[in-house]
Amino acid sequence: MTHYPCSIFDHPIVDKALPFAPTRLPFPVSRVSLFQSQPYLLITHHSLFISLIHHSPLTIHKSRPHHSQFTTHNLAPLHYICRMISQMSVVDDRRSFAFPQLLRMAARIISYIFHPLFVPLYVGLFFVYEVRLFNDRTDWQLKIILIQFFIYYTFFPLVTTLFSKALGFIESVYLKTQKDRILPYIVCEIFYFWGWYVFRNIHFPREVVAFALGVFLACSLGLIVNSYMKISMHTISLGVVCAFFVLAGFSSSTSYGLYISIAFLVAGLTATARLIDSNHTQREVYFGLFAGAFAQVVAYFFA
Repeated sequence: MTHYPCSIFDHPIVDKALPFAPTRLPFPVSRVSLFQSQPYLLITHHSLFISLIHHSPLTIHKSRPHHSQFTTHNLAPLHYICRMISQMSVVDDRRSFAFPQLLRMAARIISYIFHPLFVPLYVGLFFVYEVRLFNDRTDWQLKIILIQFFIYYTFFPLVTTLFSKALGFIESVYLKTQKDRILPYIVCEIFYFWGWYVFRNIHFPREVVAFALGVFLACSLGLIVNSYMKISMHTISLGVVCAFFVLAGFSSSTSYGLYISIAFLVAGLTATARLIDSNHTQREVYFGLFAGAFAQVVAYFFA
């Protein structure tokens, strides 16, 4: 019996995958040995998803010595397995390794354009210049309204996030972990509540007040759900917008058909972009849409 001095567990891909082994197997994967006419297990997933392929001999043992060895009667299958392992890559269902670079770049651009910091500002422009809810205001007053939207929904949350990163409260401005998102959620709640409170007290149209309340409630719901999953902030904001346009279409004399279509198209594009260019799961993306829509429905009937 021939011993091959190469260890599969010295390969960086396998080292990356092995810590997740206990989540899928009743025992920790430890040593891989080669025996003829036995099936082998191919590691192709970040959480050690095991695909059983009856092609070359491989079995799993429960003990993992510091230097494990391949054992085989024939070196031909061994060379094939080692070559396969050296070319193997981990495919993570939460990341988009399989997508073309151009597609990922387009998804990233869409994610930036329809970032949650900008979506309320787009709706503010819609209120001012499209449906013209402030016809009795001068041009300067309209600019002040847009500045208010920018300060409450874009400037303060963005500056707070940058300061949090500079002071070490969060690891990344991209908020890649649930822990990083806690402080921005809390800060945004304060500014969103402030915006709704101001809009209500200066007697803005009901549509504006309802939307501001929906944004605040959606942020609060996002903070709660963040304890259980990394819910998508992008789809939360677009869920609010889609629900708002649908409800406004039912209660307004203005035709909202085109606006509803555009809102759902943008929501679909952005949700797809987040699945392509982020580490969100489908569950996190869809739950974001549902949470945003639910918050806006509640806000519309209580504003």
